[in-house]
Amino acid sequence: MAGTTTILPLSRNRFFRDKDRVLSVSKHEEQIESFTIDWNDVLDTGETISTSAWDSDGPTVVTSSNTTTTATVKVSTGSGELRNKVVTSASRTLVERLRVITLASSEDYA
Repeated sequence: MAGTTTILPLSRNRFFRDKDRVLSVSKHEEQIESFTIDWNDVLDTGETISTSAWDSDGPTVVTSSNTTTTATVKVSTGSGELRNKVVTSASRTLVERLRVITLASSEDYA
């Protein structure tokens, strides 16, 4: 069963950030998982996301989309880093990185 994980950039949340400030998330190898970055707390009043692009050095990107405050990517197989780059209506560029750790179906994760 696929799920969606919402991530708040630059905040303290339930995910682990390594020494390089990369957020680590996990998924089972058979799952197609969606990860949504909610940029709302980072955007200034009235500012919106104009464009969003995802780069991957491992996970297979199935689809990606964005709203005026969020960026979503759906991934299938592979482990590695995803990078979301958004450009806002105020011409600011914001970047968040996610490290996807794919677990074998016999491994347990939270």
